[in-house]
Amino acid sequence: MHHNDSHARETDHLAAGYQALADAAWEAGLAQFKAAVRAEESAEAHEGLAMAAWWLDDVATIFASRERAYRLYRQRDDQRGAARVAIWIALDHYIYRDEPAIADGWLQRARRLLAGQLPSVEHGWLAIWSGHIALTDHNDVDAARRLGAAALALGRSLGNADLEALALALEGLAMVSAGDVDEGMRRLDESTTAAVSGDVGDYDAIATICCYLIFACERVRDYDRAAQWCAKVEEVSLGCDYRSMFPVCRTHYASVMIWRGERQQAEAELSEAIRRLNASRRGWATDSIVRLAELRRRQGRADEAATLFSNVMHWNVDYLPRQRAVLPATSGGLARKAKPLVRVAERETAAYAVLSGIEYEVEECPMAAGNTLNRYKEWLNRLEEDSPGLKAQFLLGFLERGADLFEETTPPELSRCSECGRPTTGDTCAFCRLGAATRVKIASRRGSAGD
Repeated sequence: MHHNDSHARETDHLAAGYQALADAAWEAGLAQFKAAVRAEESAEAHEGLAMAAWWLDDVATIFASRERAYRLYRQRDDQRGAARVAIWIALDHYIYRDEPAIADGWLQRARRLLAGQLPSVEHGWLAIWSGHIALTDHNDVDAARRLGAAALALGRSLGNADLEALALALEGLAMVSAGDVDEGMRRLDESTTAAVSGDVGDYDAIATICCYLIFACERVRDYDRAAQWCAKVEEVSLGCDYRSMFPVCRTHYASVMIWRGERQQAEAELSEAIRRLNASRRGWATDSIVRLAELRRRQGRADEAATLFSNVMHWNVDYLPRQRAVLPATSGGLARKAKPLVRVAERETAAYAVLSGIEYEVEECPMAAGNTLNRYKEWLNRLEEDSPGLKAQFLLGFLERGADLFEETTPPELSRCSECGRPTTGDTCAFCRLGAATRVKIASRRGSAGD
């Protein structure tokens, strides 16, 4: 009788837990599955507990419960149940611990457990997640496309809308990655429509489909398509707390926001992604950190490269020698100068600052508006898009091979600044001239405000 009571309580808690997951009430589901385990330990209770913990990024519970569920399914010779959990354990190792070899081992285990079994949804999920890892870790677009197509056919034959939509999205992403952009995007549009319209019920499938779409758009720079879908994706992400899935997607979503000119929102998305990924998946935070650094920086080596470009364009041979990494002191009072970070891209410097928690000024200098140098930066950045590394080659090539060709033959005649007394080539130094111009602008604005 006592056993029957325990079993009845476990059954009630299991039903309540799975209903909570269906309602995206992750905390409530976690509590119900914990109660189910206390009432009577079972593979189903641990499987549900791991799923609730997954949505909450509770890594310790995920691994402990999932591995316990696997052992319990094996003990009662439930091949499909064990294979299903093995697939999830593979994803856990891939996502949380960045261990693709161990993930592959668990996928192979699931494949062996399903061998000889009648076609089932587990075969479909195995194909999808095998294809996912093949594409994202090995860039094996052929394997991803083949596995996606197999899962799609199985989903249709079983009448499983979740499996069918996610398989269609995987196949679409693989096609886009292989260069078949138009057909791949059509598949992604269709699968995303299914995800956001309610045809797909599995929240993980919904989140993954949306992420695939944004990732594909970013990969081929189809930001217009991504922008059209963004509102729908936002509705999905706001409808549920996608704590475990969307931090990675946020990184790609931020690129769309940057393209739309929404810098503050993009920074907020990337900062939140970094915070959540650092809490459970530090290895996955690197891309977000780099993108945040890029958002906060001016293009890498842009200032030095643009200055060099300007001097070459106008053949200012008197200025070219002054772009060396080290400038000697002069008899006129100029101190020896060094540029210790001249070989380090601003992107790398900004990434170091973000990783080290060092605050720095993000905004461009307001006095630089309309500066000719900014146009040169823009031109160089366009060239960089077509020929990555061009700016570094241009600048570093000059420092290593070109600088010595432009020797400074006649040192500039220096006098003392009439304002601050420092060495300058004119009556007033550049710093004092900038200060005077700034004061004039401030006075003009105050006068306009008074009017």
